[in-house]
This record gives sequence, structure tokens and C-alpha cells, in this order.
Amino acid sequence: MDWIARYHAALGYTPAGPLDQASLARLHRAHVTALPFGNLDLLLGRRPVLSPTELERKVLQERRPAYCYELNTLLADYLQRQGLQPTTHLARVLLEQTPRQEKPRSHLIITLLLNGERWLLDVGFGGGGLCEPIPLRVDETFDQGQDRYRLQADEEASGWYLQRELDGQWRQMYWFDLTPSYPADSEVSNHFVATHPQSRFMRELMLTRLCADGRLVLHKGQLSHRSPAGQRITTFSSASELDTLLRREFGVALSPAECAQLLPFALGTATACA
Repeated sequence: MDWIARYHAALGYTPAGPLDQASLARLHRAHVTALPFGNLDLLLGRRPVLSPTELERKVLQERRPAYCYELNTLLADYLQRQGLQPTTHLARVLLEQTPRQEKPRSHLIITLLLNGERWLLDVGFGGGGLCEPIPLRVDETFDQGQDRYRLQADEEASGWYLQRELDGQWRQMYWFDLTPSYPADSEVSNHFVATHPQSRFMRELMLTRLCADGRLVLHKGQLSHRSPAGQRITTFSSASELDTLLRREFGVALSPAECAQLLPFALGTATACA
């Protein structure tokens, strides 16, 4: 099986002609449904490696949860192999509503010029991330079934804020501009996020994926299943319960020792990973 066929198989995606707006939306949604976002390997002491060979092994073959540097690098690689010209960028995550100038460029995203219009793609944000690409249009609402999104212009810094509607209010997700990010930039940022003791990814287990009727998020002792019909919460407190949820909802099989090692991070009671 060649790389393209392996990618399609991992996503459960069947191409139907050249990538256009509709097929790109279908591809993006298949990606965030089939390939979970998560940092469990990092907390088990396995630092993310961004080489094509390692990403193919970990994400496409073993179907291990991964995060933005891995998932969006993989998607950008696929788009390039399809003859398109994606550009990667580093964004500033603003979930705590912190001013953009106080946050580092720590999140990898993609933009793509398609039929004369530039689109934002992001299959690696985690809970609340885009289900499908959106065009770079200011103050237009994009309803993707699970969530509603919009972009606001930052004229001062020539950039954009991506926002998601939550409980009737628009909340900042991240800020970005169109400065290209190169593989060397991703390596540096990936190293910081995966090693610095203040990195959120070193302190808490986070797993999420889109599902047929909503979004699953495992974080701080609970699995949330959020859908347009409401939210269902499943709590857990033991390594065996964590193991059951990982296998059933994310297709991840770990040893009892690994589940025990992850449990404090899954409950939100651990100190930073060494």
C-alpha cells in the first residue's frame, strides 16, 4: 500500500475526483473523526517526531493520537502530494482570553489557496477545533453542525482571530497571520511544547475526536460527549476505567502499567511530566 492509499484508508476517505471545496470539507471532517487529537504518547515519555516516516508509522499505521505539529504536518504533506500548495503558519492560542502579544506562536495551522480564495485548515486543535475548512472572510459565521465559527480581523497586526460560539458568546481560539512557518520553526516550537514544564501538554492528558453525532473530549476525570442535543458526561477514577474509555472511544490499547502512569494526568492531579 502506497502512502496516499494508506492515508485514505486511515481516514476512511474515498476520493471522488480532484480536491474542490466540497471534497476538501469531506476530507477535513474525515481527518478529525478518524485521527484523534491527543498527547498521551508525550506523557508516556515519547517525544513527537515530525519526520514523514515517523508520522506515517505513528498516525497512519498505528492510529495513535497526535497533536497539531503531527496532524497538520501530515495533512499539509498530503495536500502537497495532491499537487496543491498549502502553507503552514504558527498561531497564538488565546483560550484564556489573554492578549495575543502575551502568547507565543505555539500552534501549527494551514492555509490553502483554492479557486482564488484562501482557506484555513486545522485538524490539530483538539476540543472545539474546526470540523471543516473555512475561507478567510471577516465577520461571516460558519455553522459546521457541531459548532459555529467566525474570523475577525486584527488590523493593527494584519492578522485574524478565529472565534467559536460557546454558550451564546464568541470566544477567542487563536490569532494568526500569514507569515509562513517552515519545518525548522515547527521543530523549535514542537520541542518547547513537548518538553517545557509550563506547557499544558506536559501536565494534563487531553484526548478528543469528532464522532458521528458530536464531539468526544477526555479531560480531567471525565469523558464529555457533546452534540447539538446536549452533553453527556462519563466520569472515571481508576486506571481500568480509563483503559476502557481509551479502547472504546479512541481505539487506543495500552498496557495496565501505561494506564496507571497516565491516570494522574487524566484526572488533572499530576505535576508536570519529567
